Amino acid sequence: SENNPKIYLLLMRNICSFFIENHITPVAAQKYVSRNLLTTRITNLLTTSLVICFS
Repeated sequence: SENNPKIYLLLMRNICSFFIENHITPVAAQKYVSRNLLTTRITNLLTTSLVICFS
């Protein structure tokens, strides 16, 4: 399956909203990611989302 940038952006926006609504800080999210040893792909997505969301 080909990566669709629109879907990717939509997903990141949803992750952003989730963080903001639940008052999750970038640091807390990073800790969650490392603690739960998520797949590299998901980790990259979350990290990118954090950068976009909180920059």
